[in-house]
Amino acid sequence: MEFRSSLTLLNSDTTFLLEKRIQLLVAIERIESIIKVTKAHQKILTHLTKMTDFLTRTLKSIQRMVMQISARNQIQGKVEHIEQGKVNSCVFVKLKSGYSLVSVITNSAVESLSLKNDNDVIAIFKSSSVLLTADLTLNISARNKFQGEVIKITTGEVNSEIIIDIGGDTITSVITTEAAKFLDIRIGKKMSAVIKSSDIMIGK
Repeated sequence: MEFRSSLTLLNSDTTFLLEKRIQLLVAIERIESIIKVTKAHQKILTHLTKMTDFLTRTLKSIQRMVMQISARNQIQGKVEHIEQGKVNSCVFVKLKSGYSLVSVITNSAVESLSLKNDNDVIAIFKSSSVLLTADLTLNISARNKFQGEVIKITTGEVNSEIIIDIGGDTITSVITTEAAKFLDIRIGKKMSAVIKSSDIMIGK
C-alpha cells in the first residue's frame, strides 16, 4: 500500500512538473514571437521613416524645379533671424555658401508663410535685379553683396547673362552687353553681385 501510494505520488509530481515545463515552453515561445513581431514592427517603422524623409526631399526638389520656371534666381537656405517692424520685416536667410541674405517683406507675408527660425525657405529674385561690380571694396547701401567668380557668360546683341559662383550657390545677372564689355567681364574674374533686400521674395 505504501509503495503504491509513493508511486502514485511520484507519478503525480512528474505529471505536474511536465505540465509546468510545457506551460513554460509555451510562454517562452510566445515571448519570442512577441520579440520577433516587435523587431519586425521596428523595421517597418524605420523603413517608413526613411520613405517619409525621401518623399520630403523629393517634394522640396520638385518645388524648387517649379520655382525655377518663373524665376532665374532661387537659392535655398534657412531662416536664421527675423526683425519685425511696424509694417515690414527683415528676414535673414543663411545660405549654404555661408553668406547671409536679407529680404524685406511685409509682416502679413511673414504671418501667411508662418516663418520661424530654422525654416527651410527659398530666396527668389529676378536676374535683372542683380547689379554687378568689379570693385570688391565698394561700399553700397544695398543690404546684399556677394563676392564670387564668373563661371558662365552668354552674350547677346543687347543683353548678356552672367552667372557667378559665390561658393556653393550661383547667382544669375542679366545686364546690357555694353555694360559687360565695359566691366571687362570674363570667365574666372572676381565680381560682386548686389541685390536690394526689397527685390528678394521668400518662398516656403
